[in-house]
Amino acid sequence: MNYCGVDQTPFDQRRQGLGADTSRRERFRQERVLRFDGAYRSKAENHSVGRNQAVVELLCYLSLLSNANAIAQTAAITWDKAHVQSISASTGGQVGAHALPCQILIAGQRPSEIALPREFDGDKLRHNLRQLFGKVTVLPKIFNMADSRAEDNCLRGSLVAACISVISETKPAQRSAGVLRRGKGLDHGMIELTRSALPAAVRGAGIDHDAVRAAYTVWSNQARAAFGRTITVVEQRGSVMAGEDVSDEVIYILERYRDSLKRRPAKLGDRQMYDLEESLWA
Repeated sequence: MNYCGVDQTPFDQRRQGLGADTSRRERFRQERVLRFDGAYRSKAENHSVGRNQAVVELLCYLSLLSNANAIAQTAAITWDKAHVQSISASTGGQVGAHALPCQILIAGQRPSEIALPREFDGDKLRHNLRQLFGKVTVLPKIFNMADSRAEDNCLRGSLVAACISVISETKPAQRSAGVLRRGKGLDHGMIELTRSALPAAVRGAGIDHDAVRAAYTVWSNQARAAFGRTITVVEQRGSVMAGEDVSDEVIYILERYRDSLKRRPAKLGDRQMYDLEESLWA
């Protein structure tokens, strides 16, 4: 038979499928994912970006605490389940999903409980750290399940490793200009605090940008491995919620988490770190 000048060669065989697994995944993709793809994709990526940015902020605070001699470089870093949360939701299939995968403890203390030299605004730092560990996003319950599965497969360990890295590798901060804080509002442009005005004991205090970036790389690499490991576990063992197999949904979310680590990395600019540190000088 000829169509538009091209001959057809009939092949005498019934149309074949690509296998049960392929059919199941494609049916899931077309019948379920495409119905909520925009919402699930954006929710997963935004939750992941929020988690990564929270990790960066935590690493900045820990570097500052280390350089202020408030944390020993050899301090024991452990984790616990979440101690605080900003909001909760338990209706309509929604829950509060924490940004950070666990509560970090340093020598048995929450970071927000560590005493700072008086040159820093201790109340503000304590508030910021409590807010950071309590930060949650209201999401469908399936996201909480994906988070929990990843946390059980070394996502918590990824955060602990990054915290150990930034504390042990932080070195005294150096600035050629020595400016620590500039005026705001009507005092804009005025220098309010310089490094030379500080006592020698805290003159090197500040965020070590290189140590933060190196520690974030530890987090990024180990978190990607944790998400990949979790995907494999869910593929092998499945995931059930309310008596229903939700393995495909969980895997879909975990893949978005894993891929967004490279596609939408956290902001690690010098300006952001300078501004964060500047806001904490008393």
